[in-house]
Amino acid sequence: AVGDGGVGGGVRGGSSAPVPDDDKVRSSAEAGKLERKFPDGRSVVWYSNGTHKERMPDGKVTVKFANGDIKKTSPNGVVTYYYASAQTTHITQPDGVEIFEFPSRQVERHFPDGSKEISFPDNTRKLIRNDGVHESTFPDGVVLREYPSGRREVVGADGVVQEELEGDVGR
Repeated sequence: AVGDGGVGGGVRGGSSAPVPDDDKVRSSAEAGKLERKFPDGRSVVWYSNGTHKERMPDGKVTVKFANGDIKKTSPNGVVTYYYASAQTTHITQPDGVEIFEFPSRQVERHFPDGSKEISFPDNTRKLIRNDGVHESTFPDGVVLREYPSGRREVVGADGVVQEELEGDVGR
């Protein structure tokens, strides 16, 4: 039966993802998987573990895992992975930049040089430089710079240094 996951409708013991019964498709089966190639150039592989992969003629590939995760690869080299349990998206770009999008609306960009840029939902921005300096810019324009030595610097929206603190002041 179509889509019941049984013989003739899918991979035995596998996913309940529907497998089309279409006289115009070419099928091949190996142990633990079923592949169908369609006249439009797309191919779909169903695996016995519940995963299925769809390859489009333009080079896009989508893999849907049994746990709900989804991996998309585009012809330009961008890979997008959605972690269903964490509701988090991880995008890897060809230039090595990685972007993480969290359900809280926090977005992190990790750069190949080791630096990171974090955007928070309240519009606070934090830059973690590869030299260890952390620079937070708050929505009101105030900037907090924290140096590896423990020194901190607060700069007002007008660019004037308001405070300079050394070490673990206030802890």
